[in-house]
Amino acid sequence: MIQQSDVLEIVDNYNNKLLINKTSPYSIKLHQGNENRIRDLGFLVQTTPETVVYKKHEKELDIYRKTKAWSIHARILDFANEIEYETSNAIYRITTQEAKIRSGRMVYKNASYTSKVYIPIKYWKVEYKNPSNQKLYEYLGYEWYSEIRDLFDKDYMKSIGQSVTALRSKNCVFPVKEEVFNAFRHCGFLDTNVVIIGQDPYHDGSAHGLAFSIREGQTKVPPSLRNILKEVQDDYYSGNFAFKSAHSPTLTRWSEQGVLLLNKTLTVNKGEANSHSNLGWGKFTQDVINKLIVCKKASKKPIVFILWGKEAQKLAPKQESDYIKVIKAPHPAAEVYAGGKAGFFGSKPFTQCNEFLEKFRTQEIVW
Repeated sequence: MIQQSDVLEIVDNYNNKLLINKTSPYSIKLHQGNENRIRDLGFLVQTTPETVVYKKHEKELDIYRKTKAWSIHARILDFANEIEYETSNAIYRITTQEAKIRSGRMVYKNASYTSKVYIPIKYWKVEYKNPSNQKLYEYLGYEWYSEIRDLFDKDYMKSIGQSVTALRSKNCVFPVKEEVFNAFRHCGFLDTNVVIIGQDPYHDGSAHGLAFSIREGQTKVPPSLRNILKEVQDDYYSGNFAFKSAHSPTLTRWSEQGVLLLNKTLTVNKGEANSHSNLGWGKFTQDVINKLIVCKKASKKPIVFILWGKEAQKLAPKQESDYIKVIKAPHPAAEVYAGGKAGFFGSKPFTQCNEFLEKFRTQEIVW
């Protein structure tokens, strides 16, 4: 428990001092040696005999933008069990144990601050003060929420929402409402290195928000997915059938490696393929792609677009660049009607993708 009096001083190699008041309200200040000034950082709150929470008020715009992370002075982690940052929009919480596991170190050119670490916000629990923002965050995850929330204020997205709600009242619509944006929830914005575009969700109930993927436990594999997995085998694994058992038709393993599996249209009526294509989802998908391109160009990081079929290829970036690779091939389902000679088989999209990522020392995808 925090019962001692006086102030605890923690001095670093640059004569910066963390000043921790040992009596309530246990405020924490930073004395910057090079500027000879004192800054208020936050305070410690003992919520239970065993739990001390470090609390700090922040401006939303002060999020460390490069990684979408909050920073914290490293030594503070030794004095608290939990961390709580509050802004005008939300409260961000994380346990100290999780913060230490997830943190990276920040390097400053002039070393004018005490040692700090950053913890990506995707590892924090975020509670928005506006319930509608909270719901959207839960659908998208923080990174995508912070990047595309403005799209949901546009008239076309409001129209899509109203249309899908009306259709759900009369029809069975896939995927279920909570899974429509699963592609984003399973693949963070900053982690996205590859984008695979599908047409629309499977209309038999197997769709769960990831293009081409089927939910865990489904036994019937659609023809397009079956052909994709065959090409994975022949391309990435070069016919080594020892790996065949690893090819689960649930593609979350791709998403978790940075593959955004995004359908051009995100909803569909049961038993009616492409039935929601006229709702305007294509505009949303295009806007998402544009935001990714802007980010990758600005950060000089690679991104690969794998586009199968004419509908997906309509969403192709207008031009490739040093950081943008576009891989095109016929739709995998076309092989069903062309006797395996449509051109999807043998197109080798997976090795092409990895070869491009390797040029930037970006970790390859284990397909």
